[in-house]
Amino acid sequence: MHSSRPPSDWRTSGAFTLIELLVVIAIIAILAGMLLPALSKAKLKGKQAACTNNVKQLGIGFKVYMDDFNGFFPIHSGWGNLGGATGQHSGAPNNTVNGLEGGKTDATNRVFNRYVGKVETFRCPSDNGDARWDPPQATPAVENCYFAWGNSYSDQWSTRMQIQRVTGSNMANNKPMNEVEMTQAATKFVLADWIWHRDRGVTVKKNQWHNYAAEKRTMTLFGDGHAEFFKFPAIWFTWANGSPAPDPANGFW
Repeated sequence: MHSSRPPSDWRTSGAFTLIELLVVIAIIAILAGMLLPALSKAKLKGKQAACTNNVKQLGIGFKVYMDDFNGFFPIHSGWGNLGGATGQHSGAPNNTVNGLEGGKTDATNRVFNRYVGKVETFRCPSDNGDARWDPPQATPAVENCYFAWGNSYSDQWSTRMQIQRVTGSNMANNKPMNEVEMTQAATKFVLADWIWHRDRGVTVKKNQWHNYAAEKRTMTLFGDGHAEFFKFPAIWFTWANGSPAPDPANGFW
């Protein structure tokens, strides 16, 4: 027996109408809009976690190095060559032979590498470069610090920025710190993301590696080996170079 429904009423079972399809698409778009910010934040947290692990590994490396060298921190010839890969930046117009601050030093000649292991430990996954070394200070621009210097982290040689040096270039005028001098290790600043220095503009996107706008926050290694996403106090920006001197009472030194 044939159906009494006219052919115009026949429909394929389970098919979507155009309106239903548009509703589904709208729901998916709303859910995506809600989830994408959360996923973005999770990605940033993951990068911070990887960076934290890097600096903790570097802290272990410092400890092993000091055990081998009577408690002294490493000696190296430039800010850019403590450890890591061979830098690729020409350094022009500053130094086309050794690159920016010694950054073209070959990985095999970097004293700290044997105490850390993989050179990738020196790479922050959020490394966004350094606006201070864009043209005309350097040509070409620094795409990321790991590419330019072979590492994403910087230590300090002098009292500039109220941070007392830990590594040095020799055992005379610029000798490295000894662990016996580190009286308050929990607040002793050892190294941090390359762009931690005060003369890096906090509103410049390239200097915001971990996406904290208008704040000076850097992943930091302290003398006791702990890593902290450190936020410098506002007063830090008002101090002149070398004044006041590094002091544990500041909360860092």
